[in-house]
Amino acid sequence: MAPTIFRSKKPSTKPAQATKQGSAVATKQRLPRLKRARTEHLPGFSLTHRDIAIVAAVWEYHALTAEHIETLFFPQSFVQGKKQTNSNCQTRLRQLFHRGLLLRIEQPTAIGEPRKPLVYWLDRAGAEEIAIRRGIEFADVGWRPGRQKVGLQFLAHLLDTNTVRVHVVRSAQTHGFFVSEWRSEDMLRRAHAADRVTIVTPQGARQETTVIPDSYFVLTIPSGGEEALRYPCFVEIDRRTVTGQASEWRHGQHDWAKKITTYLAYIRSGKYAARYGTRQGRILTVTIGERRMMNLKAITEKSGGKARFWFTTIARITAGDILTDALWSVATRNTVHPLVEPRNDKPPGLAAKVSEKR
Repeated sequence: MAPTIFRSKKPSTKPAQATKQGSAVATKQRLPRLKRARTEHLPGFSLTHRDIAIVAAVWEYHALTAEHIETLFFPQSFVQGKKQTNSNCQTRLRQLFHRGLLLRIEQPTAIGEPRKPLVYWLDRAGAEEIAIRRGIEFADVGWRPGRQKVGLQFLAHLLDTNTVRVHVVRSAQTHGFFVSEWRSEDMLRRAHAADRVTIVTPQGARQETTVIPDSYFVLTIPSGGEEALRYPCFVEIDRRTVTGQASEWRHGQHDWAKKITTYLAYIRSGKYAARYGTRQGRILTVTIGERRMMNLKAITEKSGGKARFWFTTIARITAGDILTDALWSVATRNTVHPLVEPRNDKPPGLAAKVSEKR
């Protein structure tokens, strides 16, 4: 398919400005940050394969920050250990916004807090481009006006979930692994509705409930000519909206100890193995701080969770390699581990060979 080309009607410069010597100097039109410029003020532009991939990723992930997009699609550079912004990424995102393919909004910030990255959502022209290139009806893209109008907690949770996904995908690409499957919370909610399990509350009452993780993915690791290793992981994003351990469990209550008990019941019931074809797998919890992480780890251990449960923080995974750096604390262990451990003499394998019977 030929690239989509947008041409400006007029040169994208402001009127010439006089210098002290009287000569005229043309200056480029500075595009607004959050308000779309008029078409005649836009420079010529043609969609590249990377632009199309960016639009498709925003559609698939629902919302991505500029940092997410840069991590996925642009070269990373560091100066004295500090990550540098890719100016080409900013230029392409600016064009995709002003051409109507993506919508961008600011994240709310507290007084004194530094400005957060812009958040990008699919817009109408992007949805039309997706429909054309995928050969589907526009309605099947699922785009609707106002989709970006969500609550602050929902947005923060979605962006944290996507931070985990972005870093898993990028690390897998770097190391020759594959993310062969990724399921969202909505997909898991529908599927797990049939997998109800019974747990016993602290008061001794029996209660029916369901495991609804925030995400599920399968990491596929080549194994040197042998059958590739497929390893399933559930993802839990914690933003301190869940009670650590309540004295009484109620239906609909968000309680970490109850969540762990439900996971254990799901695994022991055989319904997890029936749905996913394996008893192996890890539950990866990503939270907002070290103290909260250690608290959740302690509650997990008290609730009977063992080495199947892994914990880290958003700060850890954005500063390192989510798969191969030692960023993960493991229930019942006092050391940190990588999820995948490259070995010089053998193909990469799952790190920290610890029991996952529970």
